Amino acid sequence: MKRSILKMSFLLGAMCGCFLWSSCRNNGVVQPSQKDAWAKIMPPPPPQKKPQARITDVYNPHQVFTFVEQMPSFPGGETALMQYLHDHISYPKDAREKGISGTVVVQFIVNRDGSLSDFKIPGKHLGGGLEQESINVVQNIPKWIPGSQEGVKVNVRYALPVRYVLQ
Repeated sequence: MKRSILKMSFLLGAMCGCFLWSSCRNNGVVQPSQKDAWAKIMPPPPPQKKPQARITDVYNPHQVFTFVEQMPSFPGGETALMQYLHDHISYPKDAREKGISGTVVVQFIVNRDGSLSDFKIPGKHLGGGLEQESINVVQNIPKWIPGSQEGVKVNVRYALPVRYVLQ
């Protein structure tokens, strides 16, 4: 009896193996999956392009930028600017008599047309007329090359340090 059960289980296992083997065989024909079938019927959707906001779309002509792709510059570059300041600044008599020296930062806006406006001295004041002399000289600087963002000329806030040294 034990032997007949053993034969029966062996025969049953062999039949299951044959059935499994024959159902997995594809005779060299590749059957497309359902996903592949849909890909042949329907072309893929075009990629969605997100509209990018350009500066010309949202640009306010009165907006003042701090950093832009192309910062404003003095005609002739930084060397020419330093030479201009050297030639036009005179040390105020009051500051010279009091022995005041240091750096005055003049903040201003370089407008779209290259003109300068909105002159300020942020932070600590040294006194002795240094701030007023710095503003007077910077107000008379010739037009600058304006800054630009995405090829559009824009207003840019600029800070220019002016150093005073007693000798």
